Amino acid sequence: MPDLLMKSAENRPLTRERSINKLVEEALSQIPSAFGRLAYAARSRYDNGRYRHDGLALTHGAEEIHVTLRTAHERAWLAWLNLTLEQQIADVQLYMDGLYLPRVIPAWKQNRPWTAMAPSSAASHERQLFELDFQKVLVLLEATLA
Repeated sequence: MPDLLMKSAENRPLTRERSINKLVEEALSQIPSAFGRLAYAARSRYDNGRYRHDGLALTHGAEEIHVTLRTAHERAWLAWLNLTLEQQIADVQLYMDGLYLPRVIPAWKQNRPWTAMAPSSAASHERQLFELDFQKVLVLLEATLA
């Protein structure tokens, strides 16, 4: 996982005095796509359900990091769900910019990495909506390659 949280947008070193929320906001704002922000937040959650970040652990407590990253994950999740299908397609294209889509899309359809993107607080109907929307996005992206 890239260590975007070690320095702010102004390239100032991480300090205890700076708000952890501000640090996380600044880091996520550097990621150009909503799906990218969701993926980044989801990757900070470990198998035990706890959110961690080694860089932030240098100056912040584990519980503070967990709560902040969990909240960021939930916000990124809702932001994605509120996009229209057309916006989701454009956003995933931005996320996958530079990748060889004829290989990436079939691999994603087989391995389904998006199934780990939902925060634990996500309702069942939100998970189903996300699953259906993301499958549609991949099918439509694949159709544009033909």
